[in-house]
Amino acid sequence: MTARKTPKKSSSSTKQKADKRPTPPVANWKRHAAAIGVAILITVGAYANATHGAFIYDDEFQILKNSQIKPGGDIWQAVTSDVWSFQAGAGESASNYWRPVFTGWLALNYRLFGLETTGWHVMNILSHLLVTVLGYRLLVMLRLRPAACAIAVWVFAAHPAHVQSVTWISGSPDLLMAVFLMGSMICYLAARDDARRSYQAAAVLLYALALLSKETALAFILILFFSDMVLSHEQMTPIKPAAMAALKRCAPFLAAALVFVVVRYQLLHHMRQLAPDAQGFSEVLLTMPSMLVFYIRQSFFPFIYGPIYGVRYVNASNISLTNILLPLVLLAALAYGAYQLWKRDKVYRLAVIWFLSPLLLVQDRYLYLPIFGAAMLIGGGLTALAGRMIHNDLRKSERAALAAGLVIAGVLAVLTLRYNPVWANGVALWEQGVRVDPTSAIVHAHLGNEYQRAGRLVEAKQVISRALELRPDMTAAHVARGIIAVRERRYDDAERDLKEVLNTFPSHETAREQLALAYQQQGRPNESIALFEEGRRLIPAKQSLYTINIAVLDKLAGRNTDAQSELESLLPVLNSTGDPDLLVAWWYLGELYREQGKADSAVSAYERYLRATEGSRDAQVNRLRDLANQSLQKLRQ
Repeated sequence: MTARKTPKKSSSSTKQKADKRPTPPVANWKRHAAAIGVAILITVGAYANATHGAFIYDDEFQILKNSQIKPGGDIWQAVTSDVWSFQAGAGESASNYWRPVFTGWLALNYRLFGLETTGWHVMNILSHLLVTVLGYRLLVMLRLRPAACAIAVWVFAAHPAHVQSVTWISGSPDLLMAVFLMGSMICYLAARDDARRSYQAAAVLLYALALLSKETALAFILILFFSDMVLSHEQMTPIKPAAMAALKRCAPFLAAALVFVVVRYQLLHHMRQLAPDAQGFSEVLLTMPSMLVFYIRQSFFPFIYGPIYGVRYVNASNISLTNILLPLVLLAALAYGAYQLWKRDKVYRLAVIWFLSPLLLVQDRYLYLPIFGAAMLIGGGLTALAGRMIHNDLRKSERAALAAGLVIAGVLAVLTLRYNPVWANGVALWEQGVRVDPTSAIVHAHLGNEYQRAGRLVEAKQVISRALELRPDMTAAHVARGIIAVRERRYDDAERDLKEVLNTFPSHETAREQLALAYQQQGRPNESIALFEEGRRLIPAKQSLYTINIAVLDKLAGRNTDAQSELESLLPVLNSTGDPDLLVAWWYLGELYREQGKADSAVSAYERYLRATEGSRDAQVNRLRDLANQSLQKLRQ
């Protein structure tokens, strides 16, 4: 009987086996609890001063002026249209953003906290904490080294790039999207190992909710596909079968994304609505290298943050070595480094996938999701570096890596703590904007508007003048200067600026309303009424509100019959709306009826106003409620 010869292993196979590092044992529950506990402490510390900021910037429109999300508002209309639909007419879209989960989130928070911002901020911080905890669970399921998992979530929890999503109330779409995406990925990995239909269904459902939170979730399909490929390659699966298997597993997510795109198109009536000054494809393409370098800098060297940065679009008139060649050289060097890391370990491959996929697809300016990839890269890199420096003692190398990671997370938490106050109010926000980008006209215009709202008119005029020096045709600066002129009763100057804006943009609401105010203060009510009558035709979303303004002006001019007729024309709207800005018409009607001696009609109008505004937390509404109750007591005596 001939003995069977044992085949010799190839030298390459032997080398591969020799180079393969032993995998550390899976961390026990105490290690998980410690890692998550530290992440929670870091998050609480980083956002300890972020709970008392005011409603600023988009908050003032999406929350304060959005009647749809308030009690009694048309919530169905809100979730079946774009997030700015409250500013548009019926059937119109005011933006590219259909985010019903985000809209529902605003409505929920409004019912819970009203206009008390602390609750809104706490909900954002808790959402960020949930993302962090889910992110840790995801990294554990991806079988990253325990130290790498801990460091990654600490860095993610503390990173100052998240301030715009966590500290700013209107930044919550990133948080909601990330909660559902992390949950979806966890269920996807569970289904990949277990093949249970319930896991797969949960993963797709959570992905759908992520899409309904923010459109950036479309990039998740790339993350899923390439992450699946990486995990299959780890199991020595050939590339082609791995790609086909990953594509098959991603098919339900592709179907969900397609349904989302179709439904979104049906509701918004467009795929993408371009602004009048939107850049062309060539400008976007030329700007991408410098933008990508900027995103990388903000992710790994986050020392300068603000609402707007000095990255300018590149076109034929300003193209140069510094905004094209230098970024391309830097990207080439970084790409080579990323390729070298890609070949070493799956943690680097997964990190690159999570970082680049959202950026390549949508240029996510908030960086919330890409930072998870950057944190993975930092966690994996520190763990590998400590392993090389202390290669004889695994526990000691992990402790060294964890200590370094904790220091980095601590530094990032301090940066976050310092950046939070920037988003506390409009003045602080745009003062930081000017510091970060002193040559931006729009930043100066925003700051000038905030100064005038704060009564700092001298500073406001200086900043607005600077904005117009940088860009003489800036609409926002002309409006802000016109508002200041109205406040200072320089009516000729106000008319010049505001009329110039309306000649170019007849639907500019603020310019129209400020010019009407200027006419009213000069005792020219008929010209104010003419402006609002024109506004009713041009701005359908403002039709009812402008009707109330016209009625008030008629009343001031002594035309009570005309005022009553205008208000009574709104009765069908008043019987179905929950908007306090429109419900005030009931109070005005009560006043008109009372003055005319129509006691029963006045009582009915006052009572309708009180019922419709019951439970309101708005100070102005409650003041009118007090007046209505006083009038009712007199009428009933």
